[in-house]
Amino acid sequence: MIKKLLAAGLAVLITLTAVSCDTGTELSAPEGFRASIAGDAVEIRWDAVENADIYRLYRSGDEGESYRYIGDYSGLECRDAAGTAGRNVLYKICAGTEKKGQYYFSSLFATTAIYLPAA
Repeated sequence: MIKKLLAAGLAVLITLTAVSCDTGTELSAPEGFRASIAGDAVEIRWDAVENADIYRLYRSGDEGESYRYIGDYSGLECRDAAGTAGRNVLYKICAGTEKKGQYYFSSLFATTAIYLPAA
């Protein structure tokens, strides 16, 4: 289903919510998680999660490939320059919270995908 929507040039958004962290703080997956083409990069944005201090972002080249860690972000957006034209790129993100100098991340992710058109 996701491949068909991407082939049609549509971005796909799948959001899951409500997870309990190791700290007992309930965090949800970021809503409004989206990716768009911005020049030669992908602009990624998400909505704030209550009680979250940081967000962890991952990328995959396509369905079936493993996700790779991109980075941790305290803001609500980032730009990703990595990607191959003519391919789908999938992203996933989770929220984290800081307790006593240690970050704890939820195990529930929001996901989105975008097709990078050939140049």
